[in-house]
Amino acid sequence: MRQESGQTLIEVIAALTAAVVIIAAIVSASLNALTSSQFTRDQNLSSQFTQQGMELMRNMRDQSVASISASYLPDGTYCLAKSCAGLNRDITSCWQGTPNCPQNVDNFVRKVVVVHNATDCNMSPTPVGNPPGVLPSNVQITVTTSWYDPKCTDATNPFCHSTTSTSCFSDFTVVPTP
Repeated sequence: MRQESGQTLIEVIAALTAAVVIIAAIVSASLNALTSSQFTRDQNLSSQFTQQGMELMRNMRDQSVASISASYLPDGTYCLAKSCAGLNRDITSCWQGTPNCPQNVDNFVRKVVVVHNATDCNMSPTPVGNPPGVLPSNVQITVTTSWYDPKCTDATNPFCHSTTSTSCFSDFTVVPTP
């Protein structure tokens, strides 16, 4: 009798199992990398939209300090849509005072919170008196951009990731040094 050498059925099944495990690990690692890169992309976009929102608010202040005064822009939360160059009473989509903003910048939600007389901002002196066009106190502006991710599991807060920037605005009156 001749002995024939070859692979047994058990060896073939073991080799196939090892190949499937290796392929599954590669696919899993690829999916994790893709998810991570998508999250990073969204986080970068959110940071850009937040920075852009803060720049829009600075431009409002620079063009007219009265545009961030309490009489024009009362304390509250405002939605800042992508098409807006600032918060403007004359443009409805650029003047939505609500704590719950809809998606207004592509797949993101950008909002601005305005607080006059914020204790965090009134560390530096403000002008004495209340001349026209001068802020009587500093104004705290917080811009937040949020986005949805499949990892957001809270049904009451589907936009669970966010980027926030806070700045204290004052009038920019030049005070001469002695």
